[in-house]
Amino acid sequence: MVFEDSLYALKTAREAGYIVIAVFDQYGEKNQYELKMMADYYLKDYSAFKSGKLGAPLPVAL
Repeated sequence: MVFEDSLYALKTAREAGYIVIAVFDQYGEKNQYELKMMADYYLKDYSAFKSGKLGAPLPVAL
């Protein structure tokens, strides 16, 4: 499982077979839409992860 706010790193982790969780960072990745589309999960902050309420996985764009 990889937490990432960078699109390039998220794609690399996905290609390596990891479950990927995109994390919003206001100073990070500019392309939040693609980051969200490539991720299994998307977090606006860590509160959803801490509470165990990640929800269903996102559809993955191939």
